[in-house]
Amino acid sequence: MNKLLLYLVRHSPVVVEPHKSPAHWRLSDAGLAKAKELALRPQWESLTRLIASSELKAIETAVCIANTTGLPIGISPEIDEVHRPAFVPDYEQLVRQFFNGQVPVDWESITEAQGRVQRFVASLARDATHEHVALVGHGLLWALARSWLLGQTRPNVGEWKAIAMPDFSSWNITDSGVVLTSEFQGIKEMG
Repeated sequence: MNKLLLYLVRHSPVVVEPHKSPAHWRLSDAGLAKAKELALRPQWESLTRLIASSELKAIETAVCIANTTGLPIGISPEIDEVHRPAFVPDYEQLVRQFFNGQVPVDWESITEAQGRVQRFVASLARDATHEHVALVGHGLLWALARSWLLGQTRPNVGEWKAIAMPDFSSWNITDSGVVLTSEFQGIKEMG
């Protein structure tokens, strides 16, 4: 029996402002348009809860979904992106190190980040009764969540890069296990 249908939603594209913390980056004009397109997906018609990370880009993406569903947005720092300092030009190389277990200076560890998303999702699943929940968050954290849900140790850079902006995957979580029902595959243009 389906206890929880979980959507992991990655935020839409942003305006990179290197002098600001990534937590304060806003959606770009193109990102806002993509978030509005994402909000028209039929998957959201059955949502019972919508939760965003406390980062601005995730909240702005969730607002677009909320505007079409009428759902209030819950905010949770437990699904904030992997904690790290401001923008750096060699970001992909740092992500590669992170996924290889060599945590860059001032970054949250894989164990800490994966632990907090595991606790959050486990709490949702424990308390859920036939709920459909969308969590609007971030690429690194969703790559970690995806690998945990699939029973893998950790993701690789290719799996992280495959999660587009915006993008989503869906998961059936029951008392007997977890089933990936829709993989991250990028948001195709609506016809």
